[in-house]
This record gives sequence, C-alpha cells and structure tokens, in this order.
Amino acid sequence: IYSCCDSDQLDIFNQGIASLEQIIPTCSICRENIQRLTCNIICHTNQSDFSVAHVENGTNIVKELEVAISYKFARGLFDSCKDVLFPNSNVRVISFICNLGGIKCDPRTFITSLLSNSQFKIRPKIYDINETIPNQFTYAVDPKSHPCNESYAAYTGVIRECGCQDCFSSCLPPPVIP
Repeated sequence: IYSCCDSDQLDIFNQGIASLEQIIPTCSICRENIQRLTCNIICHTNQSDFSVAHVENGTNIVKELEVAISYKFARGLFDSCKDVLFPNSNVRVISFICNLGGIKCDPRTFITSLLSNSQFKIRPKIYDINETIPNQFTYAVDPKSHPCNESYAAYTGVIRECGCQDCFSSCLPPPVIP
C-alpha cells in the first residue's frame, strides 16, 4: 500500500486508532468509518486535493489543516455511530465525543469533535453535493461509509454489522399482534 506517511507516522496513527477499540468495542462498522476518515486525512495519496496545510512562518511545521469532507460521508459516519453505547452503560458515544449531551450532535459537530484531538488543529469543511467547493480544494474527500446494519468485506476480513443495542436499524421490528 502506498502512503504519503512514513513508517513512524503510521505507527503513531495505529496507536491512536487502537484506542478506538476501547471506546467503541461493540460496533466495528462505526470504528472502521472513523478510521477511514482519519486515514484519508492523514495518509491519502491525493490529500493535497482536499486539504490545505497552514504552516508556522518560516518552518515546515503544520499549525492547522483545513480538510474538505463530503456531507454524504459525514452523514454516513454519524449515522453509523449515533446509537453506539459505551460498554456497560446507557451513555451514547456521540454524547462523549460531541460533548453536547448527544442531543444537539449532528454530522458536522461530530466530525469537528472527532478531529479536535489532534497534535495540530484540523478544521473540517463539510460540503453538501449542491454546495460550491472553494478553489483551494479540488474536491471534498468522500470515502465510502458503511451503514451499521450491513456487513461488508474489507481487506482485513469481514466487518460484521453492529448489534441492535448499538445500531437501531439492526433491530428486528416488533412482532405484529393479531
């Protein structure tokens, strides 16, 4: 796999991703969608098409990264995670990530909050299909997000749908009582 990241950067990325397993152990599709977002931002081979790095004066040190993200992906990522609960609790993960009690959390707030724990500032710019993307971006990154109720094949193996507790669309409808 070709990546713009060197092996040390990939090791740091893998360490950060490993913490998702502890936060979201029961819904691998939500976790994989978050990984897809961060991997695209950090290591996509064409990241200059959808991101602009702002560096400190006279250095190569990035102080801020603007990233154009499609609303379609943002919505799919949010929807795959919105029902996920912390293990052994009734607290939704989005409540913790958005830090707004979860009720006010939406795709834009969710992604902004996810990206706020970076070594440098990452400022997502989320564009809907009918919005004009500024000239500094060629396009908005739009990786495929997977719904939490559908298994899919990944290069690491099959990613299973999330259970009913973490993905309401996986729940069976109640029986019809005659």
